[in-house]
Amino acid sequence: MAGLRVLDAGSNAGYDPFMFRKRGASYVLACEPFDFHRQATFLESVYESGVDFQRIGWQDLHPEVHGRFDYIHCHGVLYYEPHPTLLIERLRSMLAEGGTLLFGSMLLEDPLLSEYARFVPRSYYGDDTWWWVPGRLVMRWMLETSGFDVHELSVSPGPPGEFPTVNGYFLGTAGEPVLPPLDLLGSR
Repeated sequence: MAGLRVLDAGSNAGYDPFMFRKRGASYVLACEPFDFHRQATFLESVYESGVDFQRIGWQDLHPEVHGRFDYIHCHGVLYYEPHPTLLIERLRSMLAEGGTLLFGSMLLEDPLLSEYARFVPRSYYGDDTWWWVPGRLVMRWMLETSGFDVHELSVSPGPPGEFPTVNGYFLGTAGEPVLPPLDLLGSR
């Protein structure tokens, strides 16, 4: 991480941003729109690590304002988004050429469901903020369609719930989008 500009979208209370800084990142922008931001800024007031904690969501990120990043980390955000492709496209717009994406999401556990996504209209495991859970191949296709070259996937157990999930991480680099990017209003 030495000398890298790092973006952490969905930073929660700040563990990952603090670790990126500790590993030598020159600049870390940590974005969290929810109350977890308060805990992160309190911890920053104690640690004085130099992480730039901002109470903004991915929708507020713009390369013209925030620049581009050598390394983007986003975990635990996608399944909360009603428009997940817009999230991925925005992250792609923030990645510098030669940059790396580490993208994590809950995924359907069953490999036979890899080509499917499950819509979760009310809740999963008592959390009413989930929208849906993609299969592994669906997630890969979304990343590739949005302009990432996906290099690997690792999985670990997900939370217990109404159907089995795994926590999956994809490692990707900048590629070419299959479709022109959508703006937030959905036009091309």
